Formats: sequence, structure tokens, C-alpha cells
Amino acid sequence: AKTRLESISLEGASVATNEIVLGVTFLQEVTQQLPLWLKKSKELFESEKLLKRQRHVFRGDWTEASIVMGQLQQVEQVLSKRTRTMEEQVPLLQSRIAAEDKTNAQRLSELINDWEQNKPLIGNITPDL
Repeated sequence: AKTRLESISLEGASVATNEIVLGVTFLQEVTQQLPLWLKKSKELFESEKLLKRQRHVFRGDWTEASIVMGQLQQVEQVLSKRTRTMEEQVPLLQSRIAAEDKTNAQRLSELINDWEQNKPLIGNITPDL
């Protein structure tokens, strides 16, 4: 999640609108998941603490809860940074999406008009290849 959050770009004219929408959607998904991740990481930390008190020997590939908590804190930091950027860009994003919507509506209208004028009405017309 952290790597994907870092790769999200919400600003600049060179960024495609669909990429911005996907980025905003991912930000919202992570924001919704974060409380659950925090809860699970606290449970992991408490469980690990209990096992250490009981002198449990962890396998060599065990990732300590403190490392998981640190990674989660980094995700929180990146998420808050991206969320601030998104909130600053909201007016620009809204105008950009509205402009694209207007352009797409105009293209659709032109396509429908073209179809109404040029649609085949007689069964013996061969399709253009």
C-alpha cells in the first residue's frame, strides 16, 4: 500500500484524469482500511509481547510487531500527505472532470446525430470495411 500511495500523482496537467480518479479511489480505500490495520497491528503487538513473556522462540523469518507498526506509521504519513494534496487539488479536479464530461457529452451527441443521419435504412446496403 505504501509503494502505491507514493506513486499516486494528483497534480499536474500531464496526469490523465482516469489516473487521478484511480488515485483518489485508492486513497479512500486505504483511509477506510487504516483503522482495521491499526487494530490488527496492536493485536499483533500485544500477542507478540505475550509470547515473549512465555519465552516463545520465533522462527528466523518472523517479522517483529515493532517493524510492522513502523511500516504502518509510514503508510499513515504518506496517506496524510496524499490526502492533503488531494484536498488542495479538489477544485481543479472537479473543473477538469466537468470539462471532460462536457466534451464527452458533446461527442456522444455528435455520434448520435451522425447515426441518425447515416444509418442504413435499406437491407441491400453493404457495410463499409
